[in-house]
Amino acid sequence: MIYSSVASVLALRDSVVPSLLVAINVNIDRNIIPIQVSARLYSEDNNLLSVSQPFVDEPVQSNNQHIGIANVYLSDDISSSSEEIVAPYKLVFQLSKEALDHIEEVRKTNAKKDATLKFILSIDFMEILMKKNYPLFALKQFKIKQSHTIPSSDWINDFVPLLGLGRYFIVEIPEGKHSLSNAWEFLNEAEKAFRRWNAKAVMDNCRSVGQYLDGQIKEKFGDNSFAYNERWGRIYGGGTKGFSGWNALASHIEDIKTNGTGGRTYPKDDVKITKSDAEAALLFTKVLIKYCEELLEEKG
Repeated sequence: MIYSSVASVLALRDSVVPSLLVAINVNIDRNIIPIQVSARLYSEDNNLLSVSQPFVDEPVQSNNQHIGIANVYLSDDISSSSEEIVAPYKLVFQLSKEALDHIEEVRKTNAKKDATLKFILSIDFMEILMKKNYPLFALKQFKIKQSHTIPSSDWINDFVPLLGLGRYFIVEIPEGKHSLSNAWEFLNEAEKAFRRWNAKAVMDNCRSVGQYLDGQIKEKFGDNSFAYNERWGRIYGGGTKGFSGWNALASHIEDIKTNGTGGRTYPKDDVKITKSDAEAALLFTKVLIKYCEELLEEKG
């Protein structure tokens, strides 16, 4: 019987190549002798990120019998009950820029922005079988699959700086009362589109949120009010400017490539929207919904 548990996952300090140090405890029956161990690191979407050759960090305590790469308990009494030993393996996974970028891309599709890593530990071992008081040896291989989730806050604060991914600023925005259910439904669709890397669908849904909110503010305060024209209007904008025009850009990319906009033309390769636009649209839309909910609670 072989099974494992992840003891810890850390970003290595003072490493030339960005690396993760993973501690895994492997529980092994006394009649199993590990011979060779290898490990692979996968992303949450099952893409290979790195390969490691684990090492035993400290001697495995047993019955003073040392065989192979672990201390193994061998009893003279074949009728004695089975015992387990624990081998504390350390895995060092070096991560390329491409691997780190992929972890970040997959993490951002997760609703909580957590980083989930998967490990496969392959163990070639010799199993000792007792027959008529004589040991028989059988060579076998066992694979252990293990996953570990690093919470978003830990990833950003403890891993990102050491892995050379720069630094993040964390914005905490109270969600409000969710009184504008239609706006939150559009936002939910935008977040689903972001998880599919569909930037246009993200911005189209964010635009729909803005149009709905604009109608709510106009209905409550009137289109000649200070609240609608100045407080709300300077944020929401009009034409090609402000929140409205910015998110409308996604629907006009092909037309701008062909005909330009505002009397200006651009190189076709420059006319695009990317993940950065979609990410910014999502963040700003959340702020806008909350702001609108609070405005609507004021007296007209």
